[in-house]
Amino acid sequence: MVTRCWVIVSLLTLYRITLTEKPPGKEEHPQFYAVEGQVASANFTRYELMFPEPLRIVVQSLEGDADIYFSYTNKKVSFELDKHDASSTTCGLDYIDVKSSPRPSYLGVYGHPSKNMSSYRLLIMVTPDGNFENPEFIDRWSELTEKPTDEGRHGHPVYIDILSVAVYDCTMVMYDLVVASNANLSAHVLFPESDQLATVVSTASLIQANPFPMYVNTVIVRLADAFKDGSNALRMTIARVLSECRSHLSLVFSGSEIFKRFLSVSHSNDPVARAMTLQVLASLAPISPESKQVHHLIVESMGAENAGEFQAACHAMSAFAHLSSDFSSTIIGQLSEMLLAEETTYDRKAQIVKVFANMKATVASVKEVFALSNRLLETTTFNELICPLLDSTTSLAEATRYAIPEQLDLLMEVVLGCHGDNAPVCMSTLQNIARLAKHSHVWREDHLKKLYQLKTRVSRDPKTYLRYLDVLVGLTKRARPGLIVGLHETINELGNLGQNECMQIRIRYLQISCNILCRVPNERKWQLLCGPFLDTIEYELPTKLAVVLYRTLARFLCCSEVPREQVMQVLSSILKMPTSHGNISQLIDFCCQISCHLPFLVGRLHKWAKEVVEKERRFFSPSLAFLLLAPSVQLTEDVNTFMEGSDLDRYVVARVAFRNGHWRRAALPNLKAICTDRLSLENCEWILALQELAASQTNEFSVSALFEQNKHLYRAHSILKSLAQSSQHETAFSFSSDWVACLLYSSDAALQIASAVSPTLSWCKHPLSAAVVLRVKRALIACDFGITRACQAWLRLARSSFGADEESIEFLALQHKQCALVQYAVQCMTGRQASDNSTHTQLLLEQLRSASSQIAQLAKNDEGITMQSLKHFIETLQALYTYPLYMPRFFFQQMYSTNIQMSVSIHSQIKDNISVSTTETIPIQVDGVISTTHTVPVHSLIITASMHFPTMPATCNMEFSVEFIDGEQGKRWVSDTTACLKVDVKDA
Repeated sequence: MVTRCWVIVSLLTLYRITLTEKPPGKEEHPQFYAVEGQVASANFTRYELMFPEPLRIVVQSLEGDADIYFSYTNKKVSFELDKHDASSTTCGLDYIDVKSSPRPSYLGVYGHPSKNMSSYRLLIMVTPDGNFENPEFIDRWSELTEKPTDEGRHGHPVYIDILSVAVYDCTMVMYDLVVASNANLSAHVLFPESDQLATVVSTASLIQANPFPMYVNTVIVRLADAFKDGSNALRMTIARVLSECRSHLSLVFSGSEIFKRFLSVSHSNDPVARAMTLQVLASLAPISPESKQVHHLIVESMGAENAGEFQAACHAMSAFAHLSSDFSSTIIGQLSEMLLAEETTYDRKAQIVKVFANMKATVASVKEVFALSNRLLETTTFNELICPLLDSTTSLAEATRYAIPEQLDLLMEVVLGCHGDNAPVCMSTLQNIARLAKHSHVWREDHLKKLYQLKTRVSRDPKTYLRYLDVLVGLTKRARPGLIVGLHETINELGNLGQNECMQIRIRYLQISCNILCRVPNERKWQLLCGPFLDTIEYELPTKLAVVLYRTLARFLCCSEVPREQVMQVLSSILKMPTSHGNISQLIDFCCQISCHLPFLVGRLHKWAKEVVEKERRFFSPSLAFLLLAPSVQLTEDVNTFMEGSDLDRYVVARVAFRNGHWRRAALPNLKAICTDRLSLENCEWILALQELAASQTNEFSVSALFEQNKHLYRAHSILKSLAQSSQHETAFSFSSDWVACLLYSSDAALQIASAVSPTLSWCKHPLSAAVVLRVKRALIACDFGITRACQAWLRLARSSFGADEESIEFLALQHKQCALVQYAVQCMTGRQASDNSTHTQLLLEQLRSASSQIAQLAKNDEGITMQSLKHFIETLQALYTYPLYMPRFFFQQMYSTNIQMSVSIHSQIKDNISVSTTETIPIQVDGVISTTHTVPVHSLIITASMHFPTMPATCNMEFSVEFIDGEQGKRWVSDTTACLKVDVKDA
């Protein structure tokens, strides 16, 4: 998912001018290379020079004022004294003589700030003998530029690579894009086809990494030119590349020119070339879905005799019909004629009906499609056509939603009608009904009656009966309350399938019963299902079927409000399974699952895991380690937490220990045993950071212990911060670095509090003197800043972790509450009072509630600071700060990633110098991209601009930041992404 803000930005383009070795026998005379360009105000256009011979570089300003800066070594050549070796900054002709030296060297053309845009002509003279005394040549540059001749390549035209896009004073990510110029992508004489193919292949990933309008548009235009004049192999590569970056093609703004270039190939006599054109147009559909010229081409191509061209036409038709309701309405008539015509082969009909699946259809179009489907079902018996037809109409019904009831009627009539005895059609139909079962809110009571009638039709064949049960599984899982009663009656009619000899049927019955029990809790029915579950787990089942069974069993134990004693009794029966059982791995996973939702089972499961490991050490796997290292469990000395397997196994066990709060006892020894000799530098630093993090866990609230913790956290944060600052690993390590920073803030606050109170507890006696009370009070008040900083850090991290799972977000919120409780406790002591679903969060929340009740006693104390209240205060903080910290899942497992890029610039329509007055406003454009893999959409953006003038008048920077609101829960999320716009204020 990509959310974009459209603006226009200034460009900073980096070019490379190359020259290969001289051909043998070439005369050593001066050679000339020329190019024209533009550079925005206060921007650089940089060139990388590969010529080994002496050079004279000449720049003529055609419009505005362009200056040149040269460096032998600095790639980011600039006007700063330490960043260039030579320069020319006249108002007319600028030139620099460069001696022969190791290459590459670097040239920067700078646009003077006095002009909004400067146009220039750059000419480079290469002289092997170093003699630059040649006639004036600037006005004859076009004649002196070498061009390829029929004998071969005598010279080299300027070779341009677009490498970066940036805004003044806000340099963005460098675009390492190798898109060839017209010479590279178009000229077959100059470059071999292999180079062109390599150039094209590299564009997809780079477009996805840098989705900016100007950038993407330039690349697609170049690809269109190459497609027009290239070979079929090159065209096929371009078609594949465009399909890979289709999600970013909506950024293109030169759609008409691009389509014009691609459509020129559609008139070719080569059917393969025409097929490639249609494939490309399918990918380009987001650019202009209403293009009538493309619509006409697709419709005409549907009559092609070539099979490949016809298949490509169907693909293109599906792509444009998905985006254009007008095109969908237009093609239904033609498709109807082709589907009903006897001369159309069934193979082509099967391809045509797939167009209906993704169609953006109106109500009238949907009716036409369903009417056509009924006619086809009445007239054809060809399974290879009926099955894709039902699949496509089901997809269309899912997309429109309002057509689901009609599609259900159609599907059930197929099974109840003449096609019911056709096993392949019956199977396909039931699969489509199962797809629609997740939309149970639109099911009617008559659909349930028809579904019950299907039972007698499908029960004779075990395969179709299984598909029928799949429908009930999906329906009972999501059924609206009004259907529960009817479903309950339907399930009662199935009979007791819990003892069926077919394990697939039995397990599906248990799934259905468990789904109903979760919706309507009933202790008696829960007890009745215990027997079938316990009988079924005794069988050794195939892995996939066993996974379904144990997941259903986990939901069964967690679904109903039954007494804990009964759950413990059932669990004891389950844990009697011998370790030699074939499904022992699934049993261990089941135990891990229920331990995450039923905290009262943690102790029993830990004891069982300990017994299993003591009997057979080979069962000590990462899954069993989750039970052995269960949260809130005190590990005794006889528990061996070291993993004997590979380094990867030890790392996974360390992750489990981190997640469950056993950092020093279990995670640290496993991390230290990992051999880092063959790991990359980043992985070595990651392991080292985790070792420091594991060593930071403390079990006492004292100055020495907290100082040691602070030292380890500081080292871990330093390592993670350096990893997060790398452009390659920013996404992977950003949260980890921020989370450890928050831990460091909390540790700092705890160390300040301990330092403030410990001397009094160690040296003073009861009762405390007024001077001691005053000193302690002032020391605790001084701790407020550190506690507030920790609170704000946890809160900001929670608000900026958009891609995190819900449990991780809740952890961050609880950490913030912990800091708030500490702050409240300090305020109670100083007399300044201010007016879940998982096992981990429940345990931590329970600890916070306990601490909150103890702090409430401090608030009721009217005596102020006493030895007793100080001891009570320290005991409360020790319980808070030494409680095992459960590392959030998002620290290791980042299931979603969110990347935000932003830049700002003055509106592109402003050509002259900017003048600011009290009556006029200056429009500022913001260009940004929010790229996220999260399924939750971004609803709206909040862009904040702040400006501070230290003195008037003064030059300052306008800082821009972005926040966004998600479209599901309406939460407001913050981002660290900022942009800066320089504002020059001059005296009148």
